[in-house]
Amino acid sequence: MNTALASAGKWNERPSVAGAGQRDTETLVRSRQNLEQWAAEAVAELQAGEAQFRTLVEHAPEAIVVFDGLTGRFEMVNENAVRLFGRSREELVQLTPADVSPPFQPDGRPSVEVAREKQQLTLAGGQPVFEWVHRHSNGQLFTSEVRLVRLPDERRCRIRASIIDHTERKRREQRLRATYEISEAVHAVEDLPSLYERIHRITGGLMPAANFYIALYDPARRLISFPYFVDEAGPSPGQIPLGTGLTSYVIRNNKPLLVGPELIARKRRDGDQVWFEGIADLRYVESGPPAAIWLGVPLSLGGRAIGAMAVQDYGNPAAYGDEEKRMLTFVAEQTALALERVRAQQALRDSEAKFRALFEATSTGVMIHDETQYLEVNPAIVRMFGYSSAADFAGKNPILTSPAVQPGGFPTAELARRHIAQCLRTGTARFDWLARKADGAEFPVEVILTRIEMAGRRVIQAVVTDITERKRAEEEMWRALERERELRLLKSNFVSMVSHEFRTPLGIIQSSAEILQDYLDQLGPEERREHLASIIQNTRRMAGLMEEVLLLGGLEAGKMGFEPDWMDLGAFCRKVSDEVQAATEHRCPLTLHTGADVAESAWGDPRLLHHLFANLLTNAVKYSEAGQSVEFIIRREGRSAVCVVRDRGIGIPEADQPRLFQAFHRGHNVQHRPGSGLGLVIAKRCVELHRGSLQLESREGTGTTVTVRLPLFAPPDPPRRELNGADHEKDSDYRG
Repeated sequence: MNTALASAGKWNERPSVAGAGQRDTETLVRSRQNLEQWAAEAVAELQAGEAQFRTLVEHAPEAIVVFDGLTGRFEMVNENAVRLFGRSREELVQLTPADVSPPFQPDGRPSVEVAREKQQLTLAGGQPVFEWVHRHSNGQLFTSEVRLVRLPDERRCRIRASIIDHTERKRREQRLRATYEISEAVHAVEDLPSLYERIHRITGGLMPAANFYIALYDPARRLISFPYFVDEAGPSPGQIPLGTGLTSYVIRNNKPLLVGPELIARKRRDGDQVWFEGIADLRYVESGPPAAIWLGVPLSLGGRAIGAMAVQDYGNPAAYGDEEKRMLTFVAEQTALALERVRAQQALRDSEAKFRALFEATSTGVMIHDETQYLEVNPAIVRMFGYSSAADFAGKNPILTSPAVQPGGFPTAELARRHIAQCLRTGTARFDWLARKADGAEFPVEVILTRIEMAGRRVIQAVVTDITERKRAEEEMWRALERERELRLLKSNFVSMVSHEFRTPLGIIQSSAEILQDYLDQLGPEERREHLASIIQNTRRMAGLMEEVLLLGGLEAGKMGFEPDWMDLGAFCRKVSDEVQAATEHRCPLTLHTGADVAESAWGDPRLLHHLFANLLTNAVKYSEAGQSVEFIIRREGRSAVCVVRDRGIGIPEADQPRLFQAFHRGHNVQHRPGSGLGLVIAKRCVELHRGSLQLESREGTGTTVTVRLPLFAPPDPPRRELNGADHEKDSDYRG
């Protein structure tokens, strides 16, 4: 029957089906095993990459945080971030950028909104760099530069943030801006109340100042008045006698006072009076609600307090600290100077008699002139311009007491006529000017021209202020900012050099030490000596690198003095040449050529010359192939010794030559050759201390020639001097 046949046929087919199923099962097992092996290798690779990434983050010179680009939650922070925010790692990984920021940024936008916007820009491929106000765990705000970049992770959206604290730079900028704004206010306002209001606004830009007042002290009547008083708790107290209150304490002691939580905890009451433990002369009757924190500083002129300036906050006990105390003291100093200038200007307008007395006695330079010549000058102008008496100004005018050309290339005569015309037309003019003293020396001044009536005649009053110190301070500030930028770059290059150049010798030392530790008994004497020699060699290499860094540091800091002595230059050069040959294990033949006349006694610093020649010769050998000759030529030209070091090594690529004297920079063709990038820096510093010169010529693949000229045969009494690192640009070895 068909059914039986079909049944029999099925039974006959079963063995072949079972064999195929077994083969499929084996294939699946192998595939699964291969997949598991691949997954394990991928996980191991990811873990290794993650560990390397964490190491780089932890040792970065700036604060680094890594956070989830979608949730904003911190995932990884380094030790610099812990110090910057004043929080532990455990605390930080529970927070977001908004949690370590104030509610609003300086532009008024919510921190949460701006942070989300920067994150979205970064996730879209951007790399934004911006300033951001953070909040320390103690509540203090600080400004920093933030750089965001998305990490290359296909599985997750992670962002790395590099954060650099700019608090010190901002502090200098705030002080400069406050000085400028107060100076502007002095010239822009016409009365003291307007000046006080402007100073209040300036102070409010530096710290919380909703409650602010200025107090002035009259020593004749021993009364304190409050010409400007803004406080949410009540009106001005009017006049009060100099007593033992907070304002009186500041004026009487002529020093700042911060009454914060620490001092408030020591506050005691005795009836209706308040006093503080540990401060005997601070006792007063408290009226109105007490502030959560109070900060007062003196208004001082010539070491004498003429009043006080104070701010207070009723809600935030952490509103002020040491930084706010320093800033308010600075504002008070400028305000005291501004008050004196405004008072002087107001006194000038009071009456002719008062004008005359002030005109003669004021320390500010004042001139009276018309459109053609000076009519009268006060003693301060005479002293400022270096003349003997006011009569020396007779017949002169601003054109004759100034150089022919003003800064910017403007002719003095044309610019003077323009300023005078503006004053006569509008009533006033203010500008900076370059004046000339009686001895011809030029100096900058600030000039305020005012149109006045005198004896029925329209003339011009010029208030002249010598701003040499202010200009010098501004230049010093910009130099400091540039120096700070250079130091950041130097630090970055130094970290890069150390991490690169120390890694190899440290690895060799560790490897040899571990082999000696684990297999000491199994190693033969020769093998032990080889490992010990390797440790010693690489230890000396690291010590040499650090010696170069320390030597450069001493040169930069001006601690390496020029200490010359008589010496046999030829013998000295032979000794250095032999030392280099021995140190380099005679890798390259070094030929010394000395002229007969260099055997005479030379006047130089042996220590500096040793650093100079040793670095140049070591570089020449290092960047030459084994067996290539190196020439060391010493000859005399007049009073100078000409020293030439010539090699036929790898040379310097043309692209690297503009950066020959940049610290830690090395040529791109140095390959495996070790070096710190400081050899030529040190050589050039040694040359400069000898008041010599250094020239370098090189072609890639051909070799390098260094020519040094030193006045070693000059008269035997050269001046001793030190090289200040701030006076020279950063130099470096051309290759390392």
